[in-house]
Amino acid sequence: MVRAGAAAAGVIVLPVRDNSLDRVARDAARTRIGWFCLNRKMSNLRELRAEFPSVPIALVMPDQLEIGRIQGRQFRALLPQGGDILYVQGSSVTSSAQARLAGMREVVAGSSVEVKDVLDGNWKADDTERTVGGWLRIVMGSKSARLDLIAAQSDRMAIGAINAVQSSAEYLRRPEIGRIPVAGCDGLPLVGQRLVNERKLVSTIIVPVTGRAAAQMIQRAFGSGEMPPPETILSPRPYPELAQLSPRSISAA
Repeated sequence: MVRAGAAAAGVIVLPVRDNSLDRVARDAARTRIGWFCLNRKMSNLRELRAEFPSVPIALVMPDQLEIGRIQGRQFRALLPQGGDILYVQGSSVTSSAQARLAGMREVVAGSSVEVKDVLDGNWKADDTERTVGGWLRIVMGSKSARLDLIAAQSDRMAIGAINAVQSSAEYLRRPEIGRIPVAGCDGLPLVGQRLVNERKLVSTIIVPVTGRAAAQMIQRAFGSGEMPPPETILSPRPYPELAQLSPRSISAA
């Protein structure tokens, strides 16, 4: 919550589901509390802005489709001769997970990179470890089975995938499974970027911090009266840069 003096000026929320807090947003607007929704869509966004034009109400999110496209470019750089990928999305019912999946598929379409399966990691490390571990133990049980890369829509899920790779290699007595590289997304300095630098992840994507941008917009709205646009879309960037990725990145991981 961002405050102006002693009164609440605005609320910044990151809902679990799209449109899940639309009714609460209306209640906040009635009391002149600004409402900024991060990373999830609001079905009544424009309706509320028209009904309460003096209250800052907006959506702030990273370019989810571009995040998926960057992932697709990373896959093509890491696997220029093609390869098989296991892809872990967040909750499949969220627009962010859907857009990232669509962007990735758009870029790898027509290439020799094949998405063998898409699993739902529910944005959680534990869920991802359990789901990926189960998949690996079933599919990779055959000595002829191969997998070139596991990629997740968040670094948290990527950590779960790393754990699953290690435990499955031990369970199946196939040490090569423990060397399957993992790619993530989010790129926080102390998480994703650090794991890339430590060669535990082959890549990640630096996703802009939406909460900071929303707080600045609330301050401007109640300070100078500058109303935010309905939607603010922030640009992500790869880490490391795409030019630094190659098959050698996988062998070094």
